[in-house]
Amino acid sequence: MELLDDDDYFPALVAEKLSKGEEAVMQFLDKKLQGEADPSEVLRACRVACWCIQDDEKNRPSMGLVIQFLEGIAEVEVPPFPRFLRGFTKDTIDHSIVYQQYTSETTLSNS
Repeated sequence: MELLDDDDYFPALVAEKLSKGEEAVMQFLDKKLQGEADPSEVLRACRVACWCIQDDEKNRPSMGLVIQFLEGIAEVEVPPFPRFLRGFTKDTIDHSIVYQQYTSETTLSNS
């Protein structure tokens, strides 16, 4: 399991690891839990967090929708990579392609 450096920007780390799936986001789990958590719930929470920090506020979910996401009532799609985080990442993926792909495929209603 990869450890986080003190100089890593947490929102950028989460957004970067989302594309790698459940195993990658488990590194964000509090050590006090000793790995005892449902990886799908950790992944869901990370996805919701990344939706909540989208550059365009119209793409951010309402609090009601956030609750539905976290409770598993509504399905959480993979969010686009926030543009403001691009400078903080160490990953070499082309974020503009990821952003364009998800903004053209995904629409988030603020219901």
